[in-house]
Amino acid sequence: MDAALEAAGLDALMLLQVHDELVFEVPDD
Repeated sequence: MDAALEAAGLDALMLLQVHDELVFEVPDD
C-alpha cells in the first residue's frame, strides 16, 4: 500500500491497517 501511494506521488503515511479500516496521516496543504 505504501508503495502504491508513493507511485501515485502522494505524500501520505499509512499509520494503521485494522481489518478493512485504513488510517492515513497526510500533511496540511
